[in-house]
Parts: sequence; structure tokens; C-alpha cells
Amino acid sequence: MDILAELAELERGTIRTLSFTAGFPCADVPDCGPAIFGYGVDAQQLRAAVLKLQGRLAARESEFALQLYSIDAALAELRHLASVPGAPVILADTQDNPGAGGTCDTTSLLKAVLAQHVPRVLAGLLHDPAAAAHAHAAGMGATLELSLGGRGGPVGETPLHGKFEVVALGDGQFTATGPFYRGARMQLGPMALLRLNDVYIAVASRRQQAADQAMFRHLGADPQQFAVLVLKSSVHFRADFGPVARRIMLVAAPGANLADPTQLPFRKLPAHMRVAGGRGHLVR
Repeated sequence: MDILAELAELERGTIRTLSFTAGFPCADVPDCGPAIFGYGVDAQQLRAAVLKLQGRLAARESEFALQLYSIDAALAELRHLASVPGAPVILADTQDNPGAGGTCDTTSLLKAVLAQHVPRVLAGLLHDPAAAAHAHAAGMGATLELSLGGRGGPVGETPLHGKFEVVALGDGQFTATGPFYRGARMQLGPMALLRLNDVYIAVASRRQQAADQAMFRHLGADPQQFAVLVLKSSVHFRADFGPVARRIMLVAAPGANLADPTQLPFRKLPAHMRVAGGRGHLVR
């Protein structure tokens, strides 16, 4: 039974509502940890329900840990999956998520995918206004020699060099259709779908995490028709892409959004809230 189902189980009688927030590890403030709160007409029963839920959460703390893959480990796992056709496998380039401070232009994961000759890959969104402008100037069907991305990220990140085919162009103005962004009018500036070997890269002129399939369909690419999706997002992509994915792997490629809380340099948290012993602890 997941936590939300347990909340519903406890919301009865005098307890009107219970809520659980998982917290936000990237926020270096005392309020960043998990919290449980509720509302009811009987203080004693409400406190008992909150403490009961607190105990259940503490007992399941290990289930909140993310399984992170190195680039090499993710590609090794991908080789096993590639032998069996099916729905797309998602490689989440989580540490370059622009929604959490990533530059949205790192290229290490893309370079590794290309080096391993992974077939039928759709990647994005990659922020490179200059590349998008060059693609629009050249037109669909053109071949351009570009140095793509790799300019704003961590030390050691370099552009992806190659001769790219301009597969599709878009003005970046479209309506999102997935559960997270549904109905939002996207304004991503000039966009282009560029192909290098069997890797298709959606390039945008504004930073935006890839959390809606409409971002790719705007460029004529249906994510469900690809074997592998490389998405610059951490969590929000799951709402629209999760139901169509065969497997999701969070890849710790270079980026500003550190995904492992044990690697975060907390400075403002009270000592009892800091990560210790290689794992996090629920705040009580």
C-alpha cells in the first residue's frame, strides 16, 4: 500500500484530512525535510493518526532512496534491454534538469549513447539558441556542422561536434497536453530536431525540462516510436512519459542538480537533520 492510500485509510471519523510532503533535499533550509500535517475536530485522535503515519513512514524510509546509474552502468543495462523490442526505455538525465538549476545543455550522456551506437534514440530538450538559429537559417533537410551544447555546464563538459541533419523545425509555440503541463502555452523560441547517426535531438532556445510529449511532437517526433528516450528532467516527466515507458533509469551524468542527497553540501540544516552514514533520515 503506498503512502497516499495509507493517508486515505486514516482519513475517517473526526479526521478531516491528512497530508504528507516528501520534502526537497536541494533546499538547504530547515524546512526542506518531510512533513506530516492534518486537520480534524478531535486533537487527540488527530495526533494519534499523525504519529501512526509517522511510524509507517519511518519504517519505510529505505523505499525513498533513488537508484542512480552511472552512464556506463545505464548503457550496460540498456544493452540487455535492447535485445527485446517493446516500449521506450527512459534515461533521465536528472542532474541537468533545468527545473532544478541545470543548464540544460550537458552532452556527456549523449556522447556515450552515440559512442555505443544505441539505436532509435530521441533526446531533449537541449538548450542551444545558436544551433536552433543555424538550423532555421539552413532549412529542413540541410546538413550542418555544429558544436552542440556543452557550454554552460560543469567543468569538463564540452560541446557535441558533428554533422547534423535538420529533420524538423518549429517556432516553439504549442500547447502542452500531458498531465503536468496540460493546457500551458509553451513559448520555447525557435526549435529544431537534429539527427546525428540514429540519435534525434530536440533543441530549444529556452530552457525547459522535458516533461511533456508535446515538446517532441511539436517537431514531428512521437516519443512512443523510439527505443530510447533521453530526457532532461528528474520527476515531472513521469506524469506523461511514465505510462508509455518500459523502464526508467535515473542517470548521474554531469550536471548542477546533484541527485544523491549524500553529496549535497548542506550548511544551514541543524545537525540532526543532515545526511549521516550515507543515507538520509526522516525529520520527526
